[in-house]
Amino acid sequence: MKVLHAVVTSAFAGAERYVADVSNEQARQGHEVTVIGGTLLGERLDPAVRYLVGSSVAFAIGAAARSGRMDIAHAHLTYGEFALAATKGRHGGALVATRHLATPRGQHVLGRLARPLIERRLAAELATSEFVAQQLHSPHLHVLHNGVADAPLAGTQHLRILLMAQRLEAEKATDVGLRAWDQSGLADKGWQLWIAGEGSQSDDLKRLARSFADGDAVRFLGRVDDMSALYAQVAALLAPCAVDALGLSVLEAMARGIPVTAAAAGGHLETIGPVPGCLFPPGDAAAAGELLKTLEDVETRLLRGGQLRTRQQSHFRISQHVSRLSEIYLEANRHPASS
Repeated sequence: MKVLHAVVTSAFAGAERYVADVSNEQARQGHEVTVIGGTLLGERLDPAVRYLVGSSVAFAIGAAARSGRMDIAHAHLTYGEFALAATKGRHGGALVATRHLATPRGQHVLGRLARPLIERRLAAELATSEFVAQQLHSPHLHVLHNGVADAPLAGTQHLRILLMAQRLEAEKATDVGLRAWDQSGLADKGWQLWIAGEGSQSDDLKRLARSFADGDAVRFLGRVDDMSALYAQVAALLAPCAVDALGLSVLEAMARGIPVTAAAAGGHLETIGPVPGCLFPPGDAAAAGELLKTLEDVETRLLRGGQLRTRQQSHFRISQHVSRLSEIYLEANRHPASS
């Protein structure tokens, strides 16, 4: 199939990572893929993917109109949805939208104005998790969990680094993670906490880390482009956010057999699910700290990491995801929107 993806942002967070992973896998499976997106996204696309670089709505509309005839136009986030809905008469593709966030469409003025057009032209609408679908209260959403590529096992038994990898914004609860780290006492055992990501709370979080007795054991890495190299250096992942739609970093850690300690909420309930010893009550730094203490035991890390890797390979592979997505595309083409 000829597939056009659009994500109108200049960032590289969860939605953009999803577009890169899916587009690359679709190209590997023989589809003809075009992507409209920002510079950071383009850096992660395979050469087989046609890439139109731009992060404004105006650019996306023009690029979509000139992209040629498509079988599927797959939109991500509201501005991408608007660009592909507005140009449907030009590209001709059945409009599919993935809802990456558990927030209603149209948080900004343009989104609210564009919402009727988008919803009228949708052939299929997907949610990345049951959590997202429940929050959006839409009877038309199909849940299609994300997948990630298989990866080699990380050597967690030889390492003493705990990682948080997320945007440094309030909803990500990085402060909860920091307090859990402080209460765990892992710094006294020679561990370090590495924090990968940028955001508006960066300065406040650095001040909080410096207030700890072992504040020098916390490293803020800023933006990290090569996450694969970073995962190879860490023993465990901490994911304190209670509103993650699914959590690609969690899935990427699972794929490498890296044990994860996460808030028992949002998409974590679907990814980590039944694996014991991994989830703590949202916002409860003391409970999280107690779970982190158990990571000092190598056998515990290996057991949890192995169980999580088995779960990822059974339920969250990118190849499985794209195969199911292709079935949804075919159905969307058989039953396109009426206008």
